[in-house]
Amino acid sequence: MPRLLALLGVLSISFSAVFIRLASVSPVTAVFFRAAYAVPLLIALWLWQRSADHRDRRSRWLAFASGIVLATDLACWHESIALVGAGLGTVIANVQVVFIALFGWLAHGERPTGRTTVILLAVLAGIALTSGLARHDAYGAAPVLGVLFGVAAGGSDALGVLAKNCVWSVNGGFDPARTQWSIDNSVANGDIAADKKPTVEQVANVKLADEAVEAAFHRRVVGAELAE
Repeated sequence: MPRLLALLGVLSISFSAVFIRLASVSPVTAVFFRAAYAVPLLIALWLWQRSADHRDRRSRWLAFASGIVLATDLACWHESIALVGAGLGTVIANVQVVFIALFGWLAHGERPTGRTTVILLAVLAGIALTSGLARHDAYGAAPVLGVLFGVAAGGSDALGVLAKNCVWSVNGGFDPARTQWSIDNSVANGDIAADKKPTVEQVANVKLADEAVEAAFHRRVVGAELAE
């Protein structure tokens, strides 16, 4: 069942840009109603999972920030679709990998390998060519502006990925509460039988996790101001 749901999700996302183009509405209208349609379902899911939600204040602020970034991502992406088409607008937004690689390098010293660097340069070259640089017959109503919106969408998407996956606080220490939430959530979803519910200690070696954090440049928290 999880694989089928994942496949349906991929298919839905793949055709979303095409449907937006066929809807013949303004980018602002499309963004507003895409978000509005999801609100009732999200509220229902939150009410269903509310008892198992043990996130701390900082995690909730990260979730809020991620939502703001998602709104920016959608707004820029829809503008890009309107200016350069569904195909190019969607492909350009995948420049997020470049932003994530740069963040990893600048914030955590994860220097990209030679092969990764070549791939990132190829991505950037492709974006420049897509914009119709120095060409009068480039595709789209406003190719350069469309590409800029696509790049902005990719940057926003990268920020959203980093926030949702808590990369901001990487190496901030092992948090048993998050593991406990995962266990409770798995039991609530039926993935783990209630009578076989494990403890945090059975799932994770807390001592080993703490030792690993200390060995990896000690504890560091990026974006700690969100916790204030």
